[in-house]
Amino acid sequence: MRNTNSGESSSSASRSGKSAPTTSEARHKCSYCGTSFLRSETKNMPFCSRRCQQIDLGMWLTEGYGIPYEGDSNAQRFERNEPAPDPDED
Repeated sequence: MRNTNSGESSSSASRSGKSAPTTSEARHKCSYCGTSFLRSETKNMPFCSRRCQQIDLGMWLTEGYGIPYEGDSNAQRFERNEPAPDPDED
């Protein structure tokens, strides 16, 4: 005789092909859209889906994102082909 009360939820999870998430597994936030997901739900960490991963890559490639630059004005001097100041002159 089969016991239908215990194990029914585990057998339905195994039939669907996905394992039921464990309660100890931490939730993560997608780096692009902010959706909360389990690590076992995606192959595209730190993104929730391939779509978010591709959108983020596109933002970097089209220079939608950038790394802040707080340097000195040497870059402007080089663009104007000015010589560097002589440290011996006062």
